[in-house]
Amino acid sequence: MDERLVLLVDNDEDFLNTTKEFLEQHGYCVRAVSTPTVARQALAKEPVALAILDVRLLDDQGEWDKSGINLAKETAWDQSVPKIMISALESVENVRQALKVMPGGPAPAVDFILKTDSLEVLLEAVQAALTIDVARLRDRIVERFSEGELRDLYFDLGVDYENLGGERKADKARELVVHFERRSRLPVLVEGCRRRRPNLPWH
Repeated sequence: MDERLVLLVDNDEDFLNTTKEFLEQHGYCVRAVSTPTVARQALAKEPVALAILDVRLLDDQGEWDKSGINLAKETAWDQSVPKIMISALESVENVRQALKVMPGGPAPAVDFILKTDSLEVLLEAVQAALTIDVARLRDRIVERFSEGELRDLYFDLGVDYENLGGERKADKARELVVHFERRSRLPVLVEGCRRRRPNLPWH
C-alpha cells in the first residue's frame, strides 16, 4: 500500500480536476476516476490508502442515486481502505447511511464532507483518515492474532520475534508497533496485518 495514494471518484470533471490538483499540491498521489466500475477495479487492484467517493456517481440530479455509498458498502467487507463520502447536497439520510456501522462490519465511510465546504476542510479529513492510531493498532493486533499468528506476522515482516522485548503477547504487539513507528514505517505494518486479516478494518 502507498500511504499517499488517494482514489478520488466523482463524475463532475471540473471538481475532479480541481480537487486532484489541490491534493497533489499537498503531497498526495491522486488517481482520479469518474465511474463506479473503474473505482471498483482500482480498489481491488491498486495500493490505495484512501478513497474519496461522491454519493452520486451516475446521476447528479437523481435522488435515487446512492452509487457512491453503495460502492463504499460493497468494498467495506473485503477492503480496509478508509473512505470519505462527499456530496453537493446536504442529506441527513446520506450521512446516516455512510457513517452507520453495518451489522458485523465497519461503517462504509469514516467521514462525510460537503462539496460546498472548502478544499481545506477536505484536506483535514484526508489527513485525519490517514493518521494511524498506534494504541488502537496495538490493541487490534492483540485481539486478532494468537501468539503463534503474531510470530508468523513478525516473520512476514522480517522482524526477529525474540529480539524485541517483552514476554507476553501484548508486550510483543506493543514492541512491534514501536519498532515500525520509530522507523516511520507504520503503513508497512498495517499492510502486513491486512494481508493476514483482509476482512477486518486495520486503519
